[in-house]
Amino acid sequence: MERPNRLGVRHWRPVFGQRLSKFVDHHRQRWDVMMAVLTVLYVALGFFEDPQRWNAAEVVVWALSGLFFLEFLLRFLDDQSPRLYLRDHWIDLVTSFPAVGPLRLLRLLRLLRVFNSARMLKRLAADKGDASTTAGLRFLATTVFVFWLLAGYAFYVTELNQPRSMVHSFTNALFLAFTTSTTVGFSPMKAVTPEGQIVAG
Repeated sequence: MERPNRLGVRHWRPVFGQRLSKFVDHHRQRWDVMMAVLTVLYVALGFFEDPQRWNAAEVVVWALSGLFFLEFLLRFLDDQSPRLYLRDHWIDLVTSFPAVGPLRLLRLLRLLRVFNSARMLKRLAADKGDASTTAGLRFLATTVFVFWLLAGYAFYVTELNQPRSMVHSFTNALFLAFTTSTTVGFSPMKAVTPEGQIVAG
């Protein structure tokens, strides 16, 4: 809600008096870990959805979708600056709808919050002993893992069961993403569709 100040300029008043925001900040690590686990489940179950009929995986996906949207909405309404919150969390809003399809994988970027990426980058840049090195390695490993999944999903969408394609499962797509990104060159598996070749490039 907005309320005018003495000059007549309207300022946003957090709906819950920032109690939710303070709760999340106080339990930041646990909150991010919990949401990261739900995010992995949300993305993984997408591979088991059947477009021809309603199944259990789709029920769970839609339930998680509703949970993610509710989290975004409540935190948006309870933030001091909803516009800034929307600017920083628009991916959370967009990917909370299952209809976005492959874009749902972008929600995995939320995994980076578990490691508090900004602070870890500062530690890595400062190079202050073993703690910063460990933090940097965790951040690097998480980033590589997320982008490997992104590439695998992109190959899965573009190459699955296409003529001359050897991608017949998500495992095949992950293997193609691995061999393509590492340029090992020993695999006979190649991207054959124009879209897949763009991803490989």
